[in-house]
Amino acid sequence: MKTILVPTDFSEHTLYALKVATSIAKEVKDIDELVLFGFANMKKELEKHIRNDTTLVSKLRVVASADSMTDNQMVAWVKNFYLT
Repeated sequence: MKTILVPTDFSEHTLYALKVATSIAKEVKDIDELVLFGFANMKKELEKHIRNDTTLVSKLRVVASADSMTDNQMVAWVKNFYLT
């Protein structure tokens, strides 16, 4: 099973967010499931883009809010997500 986890703590500028969301959606076409976590508008923009894509919407497992995290905190979040 291929899974991609997408932390969404990038710039929240609307045009940039749309470009990033479009780019990510193209890259994740061949995954089995998608877990989005992050904060604010980028996560929402990416979720909206995925929910409008019939090939990706069924792969979206969860969209979760999370504050800005270090790499270690992201790893811990993912482990906790899959262990619970």
